[in-house]
Amino acid sequence: MTLDPRVHSSPRIRMSANLLEPCLDPASQAESTACLSWYAMSPDLLEHYIKSYIEQQHHHEIEFVWQGEEPTLLGLAYFKDVVRLQQQYRPPGAVIVNHLQTDATQITQQWAQFLAAHGFFVQVQINGPIRQHASPSVPDKALALAIEGVALLRHYQVVFSTVSEVNRESAEAPLTLYHFLRDTLGSTQMHFVPVVKQAQARSNPSRSFPFAQCEAMQSPTDPLMTPDSLLPGQWGNFLCTLFDEWFYHDLGNVNLPYVAACVETWMGQASPLCTLSSSCGNNLSLTRNGDVFSCQQYQKPEYKLGNIARQSLSQMQTGSQQKLFSLAKEAGLPHQCRQCQYLFTCFGECPKRRILQTFEGETGLNYLCRGWHQFFSHIDHQVSLIIKAMGYQVIKKIQPARYQGKK
Repeated sequence: MTLDPRVHSSPRIRMSANLLEPCLDPASQAESTACLSWYAMSPDLLEHYIKSYIEQQHHHEIEFVWQGEEPTLLGLAYFKDVVRLQQQYRPPGAVIVNHLQTDATQITQQWAQFLAAHGFFVQVQINGPIRQHASPSVPDKALALAIEGVALLRHYQVVFSTVSEVNRESAEAPLTLYHFLRDTLGSTQMHFVPVVKQAQARSNPSRSFPFAQCEAMQSPTDPLMTPDSLLPGQWGNFLCTLFDEWFYHDLGNVNLPYVAACVETWMGQASPLCTLSSSCGNNLSLTRNGDVFSCQQYQKPEYKLGNIARQSLSQMQTGSQQKLFSLAKEAGLPHQCRQCQYLFTCFGECPKRRILQTFEGETGLNYLCRGWHQFFSHIDHQVSLIIKAMGYQVIKKIQPARYQGKK
């Protein structure tokens, strides 16, 4: 296969490969403990995936994303085989780019040297201070290993970023987390993921709850969400605090993807983040047995697109099922969202979190709506200043060329 410049405008297939799934020991499952064994993607399926994924890409740069539990548990030899297969099937002129998600606790000198030699981009999953990052049984060891692993990545000049979950507790100390990532780890790109989980008794995706009920939730024991789920107002305060710290102290030195995405959308461009884009479905998810799902957040039977052993990736991505999934994000927006001044930069955020009703009783409102609106309002002026300082025009509206949704 060779790269044809005439087809470089074809859709890019993006996929995250989950290489590992935990194996629960039935004998110990009653005690909610997992055995030390894993289901891993087989060598044959791995080769088939790499070969077919490369063959169906028509772009100069071919990106692989490796994740799922802790990929480094597969061992260095496994990933050496990954690189070997990529080079074996790489077409002339193409560039292979690997992204690896890890908690960094397994990173050794050998791992760091390998990742540096092959240009891996590493995303370190770490939630900050000890009680947020590690299990209660081994709090010191887990965090210490992660810090050592990141230090090795820095020593060998491996490009890395951090992603941190923000729960009800950590949302109360945004600068503690930010300074830990910046000063202790040396992270220059930080992504934050809000913890939003419905309580088991309420986790029916067909149900939604009044907006007023969400606003009234101030108790850690509220019946709607799990105790670790942050409150909408907490999310807004967390993001605003981080933005102020970044704007006045780290502008130009630290990258906050949420802010960078807003700079793009304030200029009338499409958001680079799937959660804030106008449609879903641009990032497929592959499980270790070859099943492909519409999204990492929707690994349920009704969102299964097929299996790489039987269908092509391009067929699954461009098929009618995935198109409907993509369009559903805009189609499900309530009137309140369509009238919002920040529709152009939010689009209702991730549908997975649309569990509320508007004041008018319409379904489809995002649980974090209040927090997002607070954040967008807070940064509006400064983002506009940044754009003007770069010599660009502030647009702040949906561009018809990239969005055909209802106004």
